[in-house]
Amino acid sequence: MARPIYNPQKALLVERPPTGERWIHELKLDGFRMGILIRGRSVQIVSRRGTDYTEEFPEITATAAKLPCKSALLDGEVVVLDDHGVSNFQRLQQLGTSRRGLTYFAFDLLLLDGEPLTAAPLEERKRRLKKLLGSRSRILRYTPHFEKPGEQVFHHACALGAEGIVSKLRDAPYRAGARSADWQKAKCVKRQEFVVGGFTDPEGSRVGIGSLLIGYHEGTALRFAGKVGTGTGWGDAFGRKLRRQLERIEIRQTPFDPPPTGWLGKHAHWVKPKLVAEVEFTEWTTDGSVRHPSLQGFRGDKRPAEVVRERAVPSPSAEAARKLAPKPAPDPPPRLVFPRTHTTTEDLVALYSDIMDWALPHAEGRPLTLVRMRAPITREDALRSQAKFVHHTARDQHFVPDEVPRMRIPEKRKLGEYCYVTGAEALLALIRSGVVEWHVWNARVENVECPDRVVFDIDPGEGVTWRGVVAAARRVRRILEDHDLESWVKTTGGKGLHVVAPFRPEHDWDSVFEFSHAVALEVVREEPERYTASFDKAQRRARILIDYKRNYRTSIAVAGFSPRAKPNGAIAIPVSWKDISRLEASDVTTVENIRSRLARRRLDPWKDYWTSRQRLRIP
Repeated sequence: MARPIYNPQKALLVERPPTGERWIHELKLDGFRMGILIRGRSVQIVSRRGTDYTEEFPEITATAAKLPCKSALLDGEVVVLDDHGVSNFQRLQQLGTSRRGLTYFAFDLLLLDGEPLTAAPLEERKRRLKKLLGSRSRILRYTPHFEKPGEQVFHHACALGAEGIVSKLRDAPYRAGARSADWQKAKCVKRQEFVVGGFTDPEGSRVGIGSLLIGYHEGTALRFAGKVGTGTGWGDAFGRKLRRQLERIEIRQTPFDPPPTGWLGKHAHWVKPKLVAEVEFTEWTTDGSVRHPSLQGFRGDKRPAEVVRERAVPSPSAEAARKLAPKPAPDPPPRLVFPRTHTTTEDLVALYSDIMDWALPHAEGRPLTLVRMRAPITREDALRSQAKFVHHTARDQHFVPDEVPRMRIPEKRKLGEYCYVTGAEALLALIRSGVVEWHVWNARVENVECPDRVVFDIDPGEGVTWRGVVAAARRVRRILEDHDLESWVKTTGGKGLHVVAPFRPEHDWDSVFEFSHAVALEVVREEPERYTASFDKAQRRARILIDYKRNYRTSIAVAGFSPRAKPNGAIAIPVSWKDISRLEASDVTTVENIRSRLARRRLDPWKDYWTSRQRLRIP
């Protein structure tokens, strides 16, 4: 079974809980955030990093397999409860043969029997979750919520010994991968994750290590935040095991920038910043260190690169919550993108702010492949030297701002990290960071295994006229109509056209790919002297390639309204079937003239595309 797509929504840290009737409040759980994917009798437990924990928690797996559903995706937390019924992170770390207190608390339901629920209000998702779980199990439980004032719930949570509370807007959708103010966490004590960058030798009665040296990321730098001892609750066996683990990743130079000074700088052992520790402390000092820290355990469910200093913000009102986001890093200085038109990144941000209502629907909610500029775009083959496709890894996407959500998708040889956008700010942030093209999947992030459209790229060879390209697109349209599919057309900003047919996401990738291949072959059979489905360059001379390979899993097509890495700043534009013959070429709409062209449009030529509910019927 393929790994599930689990990209959990995160909560914004606030100074105090929000107020108002739109908020509900849950106890903040102290464990490992996990998703449970159910497919028939198959159950998988996966962390937010995409790590499979199914075999680690067989009790939870067995219980989930008995739930009355064919498929589901639950969001929740694996915890161990203490004698007072409060989740205890240290006990979870020390879980061994005794499984006493092990529990999975589910607090959200993202998918049920094939139906995506992320767009539904929170209250509706929780109602269906509660009905699904029932009250039969002690291992798999529904997370209750409280509708009393937030300050009152917070006071009782702290008195109980809980870590804090999470307040959620009752009518909000689920924002996968985003740290949204729709969810706000208030903590009874200061506590967060830190990256381990070194350790000291033990003194006195301690065994293994003396203290861990911890830090957090600020941009690309790892800032030193102090040292934390293993303290109480951790025995000698733990100290020896931790020492062996740290020695395996020991390095000669400190990973901290700037390095610790004094005795620590001369005598500490340094390690690769691979481990993430959970630390409780009383306060931050003025120089960025923690006071009276206490080690709670280690987190395998969070990547070191994600660890930053958490800063509480004043609690926003319900009305302001949707607009609030963590304070972004300073904007990078404007860069020249298209010298021929004197267009900078700042100009592009202003342009797309103006045309966002047109551009966003074509990119929103789909996994993206990005093209980022290396230098100003002056050459027709800029993708070879002045811009490049960005690989789907955290390292290659280091420039992507925090406001852009990401998800992990299994690929053939690795787990790819994909950006996507759910609003204008995320798309503008990508443009501001130097992205000059964005390409999209034929599936949406909430259901990546079921495509919801096919794309045919009408790609002309040398000597083919624009009239021939238009005729090819219309031929594809007629064949799709024979299959009861209405289609829409857009320019690519290059030489050709894209013919796009949407449908309900009911089939797998292989079935849709075979359908698109069959359509391409049907076009070629009618006029083989004009068309080809072969990618052999010799076969493509004076012919038009009907490129059907935009329709296999992980394939992409340039999004509508995306600019292209071309010197004239061409933009891919959705057009009507009536208007394509009036165009002179595919690259006539540019960053210079798009405002005036859109000003002449009264209606969106793809207006009916967005409401289409047609079905692809595959024998």
